[in-house]
Amino acid sequence: MSIMEIKAQAAIEYLTTYIWAILIIALVAVALYEFGIFNGSTTPSAQPGSCYVTRPYGPGTTIGISLTGECTGILPKFMVLFGTKGNYFFVSPSPETPGNTATEIAWIYVTAFSTTSLPRSDIVTTEGGGGPSGGAGLRLSINNYSNHEADFATWTTKTAAGNYVVATSSSGAIALNHWYFIAGAYNGVAISVWLNASLAGSTPSNYPINQRSYITGQNNMSIGSETNKAGGYFYGYISNVQIYNTSLSQSELWALYKEGVGGAPIDLNNLIGWWPLNGNGNDYSGQNLNVGSNDVSYTSGWETTYPAT
Repeated sequence: MSIMEIKAQAAIEYLTTYIWAILIIALVAVALYEFGIFNGSTTPSAQPGSCYVTRPYGPGTTIGISLTGECTGILPKFMVLFGTKGNYFFVSPSPETPGNTATEIAWIYVTAFSTTSLPRSDIVTTEGGGGPSGGAGLRLSINNYSNHEADFATWTTKTAAGNYVVATSSSGAIALNHWYFIAGAYNGVAISVWLNASLAGSTPSNYPINQRSYITGQNNMSIGSETNKAGGYFYGYISNVQIYNTSLSQSELWALYKEGVGGAPIDLNNLIGWWPLNGNGNDYSGQNLNVGSNDVSYTSGWETTYPAT
């Protein structure tokens, strides 16, 4: 074999070795990209119901409670779109928050602000009925009176005038066409609103919620509008709504935020409702509070980047 032939053979072997190495690296890179490792932007892949809470002893129980399925925060396959006036989800009776503490959370992407008679974009509102027995409510929304800031409100109607307290974010307005993790919490001493797991505003309050779904039988909950469907319509995407009957801590909210838009609940014992809104309005908290819908639609063609990566 000549020197030229030996060199040619060595070159071929060299190239073959590195071609295989390059192919392996490319395959690993593609796999990492598909899982959103590089930038959080990937094709949604979690099917509806891929993760849910089981309650072996039925709704309202916590014995043996656990998560079942693929609960790894994979991006949801579908996203609900509130695109026109009158789009909303509703459930009656409203989930119970029988204590004096509560938390409501959601992922939101606003495409337009409400211009109806109520210049407010309601994300999720639960309301116990009024009347002689009194009532109470919780509302997570964007207040268009205050430069599109996030609001979390609590109220009671046990007095003639009623008691109403709202915490408004003071760290900046909600921008259009951007994903936010938004949360409202009431700990019995103050109500607070959080954006991307950072405290955005807080207001002292000691008005008890005492909201129970059986107060008067006139209770309801809405996602994407106020509870009586008269306004406050939300325009854009809402995903992964969770309601707890406890005030989640900053570390717990941070953990939920870092899970991303497809994250599972973090406190199962105090979870009273979970609506991923991944292709349907089912409640995956094991409480069987599936929501009805009014003209909502879903999309499966979106790709985007979320704040938490």
